[in-house]
Amino acid sequence: MKNHNRMTATDRLFQAITEDIVECKLKPEQKLSEPEIAKKFGTSRAPIREALRRMEERGLVIHRPHQGYSVAAFSIEKLIEIFEVREALEGIACRLACERMSNKDIAKLKDIVRVHKQELNRNPNGGYSYQYQDIDFHFLIVKGSKNSMINKLICEDNYNMMLIYRNLHKEIAGSGKQALKEHFRVLDALENRDGELAEILMRRHIIAAKSRAIQSYKRLHDKEE
Repeated sequence: MKNHNRMTATDRLFQAITEDIVECKLKPEQKLSEPEIAKKFGTSRAPIREALRRMEERGLVIHRPHQGYSVAAFSIEKLIEIFEVREALEGIACRLACERMSNKDIAKLKDIVRVHKQELNRNPNGGYSYQYQDIDFHFLIVKGSKNSMINKLICEDNYNMMLIYRNLHKEIAGSGKQALKEHFRVLDALENRDGELAEILMRRHIIAAKSRAIQSYKRLHDKEE
C-alpha cells in the first residue's frame, strides 16, 4: 500500500473504496452514493469523482448515465480471462524470480507461507486472510521477477481486479489448505533456483485456483437465482 503521508485525497479514497470492494463490504452491482461517500470520508465531491473515474478505468466500478456509479458485477468471462493472463504472466514471473530474487526476498516469502500455515492450523477449513502487496505471495514473486512490464500489468494496472476474482475461491471449503500446499511447492522450487519447475508449478497452481474460483462463482450465481 502507498505511504499515507504522501497520498492525495483522491489516492486515499481510491484505496479505501477499492479495499471495501475487494473485501466484499461493497457488493457487486451496489450503487455508490457520492453524498454518502463525502459524508463518510469528510471530503468534497471532486476527489470522489476522480477516484471513481480511476476505478472505472480499472474495471472496478461502472458508470451509467443518469444513474451514477455502481460496483462492477462478477462475470464468468472476466474471471476466465483474468486467470488465463495470470497463468501466463505469473508463470514467466516465477521463472525469472528464480534467477533474480535475493535470498532475503525468498526468506520473506517463506515467512508469509509460515504465517498462512499458522492461520490454517487455527481454522483448517478457512481460506487465506485478505492479502495485499507486501504480504501477498503472488505480488512479491512478480516484483521479484524484476520485469517492469509484467509488474505493471499484474501489480499495478490489474492488481485489485485480480484480487477480487482470486478471493472468490476462498468460499470453497479446503481451498486454503490446498493453496498452501501449492505455495510450498512453488517456494521449494524458488529456493532451489529451479526456474523451469517453478514456472510449471505456478501455472498449475493458478489453473487449480481458476477451477476453484469458477466453482465458487457458479455457487454464488445459483444462490442469486
